[in-house]
Amino acid sequence: MFGETYSGYTVPTVEHPTGRPNFTIVRTNRARYAYSYETLIGFAGYGEILGKWKLRQNEWGPTTGKHLNLLKDPGHYQTLNGHDFLHALEAFQRYLSGDPIEGNPRTL
Repeated sequence: MFGETYSGYTVPTVEHPTGRPNFTIVRTNRARYAYSYETLIGFAGYGEILGKWKLRQNEWGPTTGKHLNLLKDPGHYQTLNGHDFLHALEAFQRYLSGDPIEGNPRTL
């Protein structure tokens, strides 16, 4: 699932699910990040609680829309407007870093 481990550090993997470099998923041992071109369009953790993709509403165009659709596993994603997406990403990053967050992790 992840890259090789060096000195206790797991190197993230980079995937191009469509076979093209304009859609990228970066996997770490704690999270997944999806990019359309160079723009972050989604993130997710692992497991039942954090495993749902948080997707940013398409504000760009048809190609990014296709990339977003590839991440939309029924029942396992949530689409957010730009402001809410950035807020959820910030809370997610705080959670991963061990900082306390307000509320339940299920709301991330």
